Amino acid sequence: MNRTTTCLPDKVSKAIADALALKSTGQAGLAVERLLPLIEEYPELTIAHACLAFMLSCSGAHEEAIERGRKAVLMGPTGEKTSLVLFHVLYKAGRRTEAVEEMKRFLAIRPSKEYAEIPKDLERISGGQWNGQLDLSKLV
Repeated sequence: MNRTTTCLPDKVSKAIADALALKSTGQAGLAVERLLPLIEEYPELTIAHACLAFMLSCSGAHEEAIERGRKAVLMGPTGEKTSLVLFHVLYKAGRRTEAVEEMKRFLAIRPSKEYAEIPKDLERISGGQWNGQLDLSKLV
């Protein structure tokens, strides 16, 4: 069973909101600790695995974040948010080629407004010097 953000139990929605709040105060490690029991209770929730991957990445546990992000994508390969989390986790870990491969994998399924913004971000970051090639090395 693959459940993403549709019909989440209130407990799950609150736990994810709390994790995001902790992350915003620099406590991503505590957010990870709080999400682990949620994953045990709701192992089928793709969004919970994706959120855990994001928090792990924010806390510097890049390899575990990648592993969790890949699991989330395997559970829900058509989920845009899940794909974006894996993209960002890979990128933050310095695995830019794999990040681009994930983006291409998802875009082969369907268009994405969020992925479409990445070239615009590159243009902004590079001060207008972006040459139209998808080189994510300047996106930090």
